[in-house]
Amino acid sequence: MSQRYDKEWDKTKSRKHLFDYLQAAPAVKKGVVFDIGTRAIRILCGPQQLPEHNWGKNLFFNDRILTHLGADITAQQIIPLSCRGLKKVVDFILFYKKLLAKHRIPLDHCMGFGTAVFRWAKNKHEVIAHLRQQTGMAIHLLSAHDEARYSMRGLQTTYTMRRESPNKIFGKEDVLLLLDQGGGSLEVSYAFVHDFEKNGFFSFNDLGTIALKHRFFAGNERQNPIVPGENPNLVSKQCQSTLAYVQERIANWQGYPQLRGKKIHGYAIGSAVKRLVDKSPYDMHNTPIDYHTFIERIEQHDWNQKQKMMPTSQLYQHPGSQQHEMVFLMRYGLLPYVELLKKFSLQKINVCGYGLRYGVFAGMYQWNDAPKCQLQSQSHTKGK
Repeated sequence: MSQRYDKEWDKTKSRKHLFDYLQAAPAVKKGVVFDIGTRAIRILCGPQQLPEHNWGKNLFFNDRILTHLGADITAQQIIPLSCRGLKKVVDFILFYKKLLAKHRIPLDHCMGFGTAVFRWAKNKHEVIAHLRQQTGMAIHLLSAHDEARYSMRGLQTTYTMRRESPNKIFGKEDVLLLLDQGGGSLEVSYAFVHDFEKNGFFSFNDLGTIALKHRFFAGNERQNPIVPGENPNLVSKQCQSTLAYVQERIANWQGYPQLRGKKIHGYAIGSAVKRLVDKSPYDMHNTPIDYHTFIERIEQHDWNQKQKMMPTSQLYQHPGSQQHEMVFLMRYGLLPYVELLKKFSLQKINVCGYGLRYGVFAGMYQWNDAPKCQLQSQSHTKGK
């Protein structure tokens, strides 16, 4: 069961959907995770006793709201404790904390985790402490390595579900490859199908959709976002510059030499990819998307010639409009996938409906691999 509220959060609908979900199996012991990302906060509620493989369509409850927390980070890489995005995060958690308590789901069955936007922030410890104090909930910061690892956990648990060829047998050298783009970062991870301990995790800390949007408005040489009137560069020039940056970052990454000659089964997850299929996690899982579809959709969501010739400062005056948000999400959300498909010589990739928060949930209740309680302070890998 999944809800999406991109414009205005309808708390009445959220309350009803959670009630209906919990009433469907009132005796089942539930767990809850909150995924606090660069662009949105999400809740996942599900049974602590998970099926080993086949997760049913209504096994989990999902909800989310957009916070645009990544847009609140300052030029000094500080997240102000009074910013709008952080207030939305607190409001969302407290809303569900109260509802869950009414349904006798205790606080010690709930936890939250932060991702790239917190790793960017120089005051990450202060922000996490603030969230813990405001919500009373355990909030952890995932390292980039753990973010990739937990996303792969979600895929490892579900890759056999809803396959085009359900009787297909995976070979000894078959590999799962997962491309996971969030608002802040892009994780690329792999694991051998018959030996999950043979794996690898890598993070591009600046190829998320919000990170690329920041780069678009900042230009190559500037660290701070532009303000109206400051930057005369045309949109077309910034498009070319951002495209070149993505291509250079991925081209300069050595990739995974150990996967040469192996049979790679590619998977993709992220807001831009999900919008290509626009279904529930269960229904979209293992849906194939070919290389040419990515190209067609990028061109479809590109700016028209008139917009390309306007100054970036003029575009910046309307940064929150839904049209521009969609353009950035699809234009730069899909681009890294295209470059990585070329990198790994893949003609198509399957959608993964069960990513990071499902992996954290499975880690807690199925793999005995919950996030560490202490704040993760290590910096994440840079893709050079």
